[in-house]
Amino acid sequence: MTPTAFYCWLYEQPLFWFGLKRWQPRPDENFPLRIAAIGPAVGLIPAVAAAVTLRGLGQPNFMFLVWGARILFASGAVFHTAFAVLAWNQRAARLRAGKLPASITPPALWLRWTLGPVYLLLITLVTPVAVLTGIENFHGAWTWRQTRAELVAKGERLTFDELLPTPVPADQNFASLPLFANLFDYTHPKRGAVIWQDTNAQKRLWVLNLPDNHLPNRKSGGGPIALADWAVAFRTSVSNRAAKPSKPNSDEAWQPAYVAAPSNATPGRVVLTALSVADPAIREICEFSERPHARFPVHWDESFNALLPHLAAGKGLSRHLALRVEARLAEGDVAGAFADQLCGLRVAGIFREEPLLISQLVRIAQGAIVASSLWPGIRQHQWTDAQLAEFQRRLDRPSFLRDMAWALEGERAGAIVMLDDMARQGVVGNLEEIEALGGTDASGPHMTAVVFPRGWIRQNEVRIAQFHQQLIETGRRLATNSPPEGWSGSLKHLDKGPLSAALEAPTPYNLLYRMLVPALSRAFAKAMRADQTAVMATTACALERHWKKHGTYPESLAVLAPEFMPEAPRDLMDGQPLRYRRTESGLFQLWSVGLDGTDNGGVAKVKDAGADELGQDWVWPN
Repeated sequence: MTPTAFYCWLYEQPLFWFGLKRWQPRPDENFPLRIAAIGPAVGLIPAVAAAVTLRGLGQPNFMFLVWGARILFASGAVFHTAFAVLAWNQRAARLRAGKLPASITPPALWLRWTLGPVYLLLITLVTPVAVLTGIENFHGAWTWRQTRAELVAKGERLTFDELLPTPVPADQNFASLPLFANLFDYTHPKRGAVIWQDTNAQKRLWVLNLPDNHLPNRKSGGGPIALADWAVAFRTSVSNRAAKPSKPNSDEAWQPAYVAAPSNATPGRVVLTALSVADPAIREICEFSERPHARFPVHWDESFNALLPHLAAGKGLSRHLALRVEARLAEGDVAGAFADQLCGLRVAGIFREEPLLISQLVRIAQGAIVASSLWPGIRQHQWTDAQLAEFQRRLDRPSFLRDMAWALEGERAGAIVMLDDMARQGVVGNLEEIEALGGTDASGPHMTAVVFPRGWIRQNEVRIAQFHQQLIETGRRLATNSPPEGWSGSLKHLDKGPLSAALEAPTPYNLLYRMLVPALSRAFAKAMRADQTAVMATTACALERHWKKHGTYPESLAVLAPEFMPEAPRDLMDGQPLRYRRTESGLFQLWSVGLDGTDNGGVAKVKDAGADELGQDWVWPN
């Protein structure tokens, strides 16, 4: 039984003519074209039904199937009807020419039920899928080549090799610190666990860890941790370790063997005594932090699969130094606190030369930590004028927004490597992992090793590269030529433009795009806040210098210029003077209008948890 014979027999059944015999042509008549047009229309019925069913599931990961179901059922109906018309007309022509007997024997029953379903599957599903896949692959590859050529013509750097700074001598590189030795010596097979060449490489960094798990219970958002609470945590860790050996992989095992302080020691002395276990490492770190560069031997060839064990160590180091500063100030050791604060300021910039979003986010966190550690000395009027002036000089250096734009170039390079690999294989890996890269919700059902036409992957690659380009150009423009009205309006423009496009209805052309871009959309907001925090910390130092000279804080920030600052500080978010007030406690408060550009009077709490910081000012000290 040939496919032609099967289809002719199939369309001789009354079912396909809705029981209306007058619609059915004679075997020697051509298939009526007006009737043939009904076939694709009927195919829309299961397409719509499938779309409604998939939408009812309510899961974003399934929404792209709505688009695919429509196309598949509609195209399947077209191919099915076209083949039926062709088969019928061919047989009719042969009947009219007398090449076939007038009485046609129908195919055998067993053939109809064995070969028949195979023919239906091949013609209604496999053939349209193959044809559409070929078209999509060609279209996707052509679109990506055009997009890549346009970006290259603009001078954009699309690979890590183009982005990474040139190597520097070891004596100029903070990353050559012995504490980091062998930290990146590992093999990372595509399948299987990571193999570390030196299993102690990461353990050497544990000396910087703090006993967070032993802090007294604190409510969420309870503000800075009191020095007395840290003292309790250290004493608890010491007593626990003395009582019984720590279990492997427990919180206690990750902490160093802190030195115990006398029972009558002050909280500051308890903390400093406990932290003294890391004194040799801190001395070496602070010495190496004077070096002008920090270029860690990250496995850049592994793109997003590269391990980054140095990031957690860097943030932990900033926390360690900030706690030392507070404890030294509490004990009256201002000179020691000043040395630790300078070291903390230098350490806060060690990831500046890494073109990765996560590296810049850790750097932003370090900047917030080191800015906050200035406050205890300002609150108690312990810093000298010279020390405050040095803090101002160092805080004036960073440009988080500029470096974030550069980091997004690295994110784009990594995404291109990942998607190129997917396109070569024609397979999209675990969608949960892709969501994690984009910072989206990884709850709900997920598909692993989803087979995608290469063209769909390329179309996603086009959208991801274009989205990065819009963000990168915006970041560069704002970092070099800040608008007089501030940055808030530019963020709103992004929300209405490329960011809102990321929320469009899911299709195979934007499935991966929607998963990867959410974290990027928040990157500039974090960088802007970091730059604003540096401005407020610098202003706080100037205010304290004014207090040192006049015994009071000024009525207005304008008084600070030009003696304590080159010019009066401005709010980077709306271009207006930075907000400032003196408090009843004899201190002061600074704030920026934040993301929404609206002054809420220094309110630092989010009114609506789902509002993404709308209604919240950026306050210092926080």
